[in-house]
Amino acid sequence: MTVRLTLLFNPYAGAMQRPGGAGLRARLEAAAQWADVAVRVVGDDAAAAAREACDEGADILAVAGGDGTARAVAEAAAKSACPVSVMPLPLGTTNLLPRRLYGVRTAEQILAEAKDYTPVRLHAGALGERYFFILAAAGFPSRLAEAREDIRLRGKGRRFLDALGRARSALGSAFKPSLKLYADGSPVYFHRASAVLVAPGGLDAVLSMGPVEAGRTQLECIAARPRHVFDAAGITVAALMRDWREHARVRQRWVDELVVRGRDRLPVMLDGEPAEIDSPAAFSFIPEAASFLAP
Repeated sequence: MTVRLTLLFNPYAGAMQRPGGAGLRARLEAAAQWADVAVRVVGDDAAAAAREACDEGADILAVAGGDGTARAVAEAAAKSACPVSVMPLPLGTTNLLPRRLYGVRTAEQILAEAKDYTPVRLHAGALGERYFFILAAAGFPSRLAEAREDIRLRGKGRRFLDALGRARSALGSAFKPSLKLYADGSPVYFHRASAVLVAPGGLDAVLSMGPVEAGRTQLECIAARPRHVFDAAGITVAALMRDWREHARVRQRWVDELVVRGRDRLPVMLDGEPAEIDSPAAFSFIPEAASFLAP
């Protein structure tokens, strides 16, 4: 039986601008010789292109683009009734979704091996109408991510120094617990923090090096409230040792719904894609939201 694979190719993604980016499309097509490959060049219309590919009978949506493209395509597949599996390739900046699914494999390796992969359904979190499948962040980690991307795009000179100044400002916000967290409809906040991570299925499932699994059927909320740089360093070390839940400045809780209130607009990051939204931010859980191909 012929497998119909649609390659959603975003030529504006960061990987296309790096050394070796030229000719990437041809290499990706060649790696998937086992399938009937159709290529769609996409930009901001990736979600619409994914829906059209579903309507045309695609079995697999391979995403050759950045973090935002991968998230948008997975969201479109999740909201569609189409029985399609998504295969995000590691061509973005953070590559959270492909790293969880494929480890350190290259895009060409993934496409060449994919004929032997099997579908697995992953939970999602929703921030309003926007889905995420690995991790959402709010607070200073998102500000740092925005500053990092700004520095990468602006290069050298005065604009680079402006971006560097924003990075320093983001670091300063790490020690100001301006976020209030509310769980499952409660009118009383259960914690104040400067950084919040939200993982559908749990952070252990996200970080697992074993077979891909959906994890627990809830959102895991991890909130950090460091007082100074030594607290921040301690939390980092605890995270590396996988015992961050025991740190005195970290609060963990399983929830079905989470509301995060800030003083103004909130910087957030969804599966590596930065954004800014009005406060409050309301997160909810979507069980087994989308199908992905995994080894």
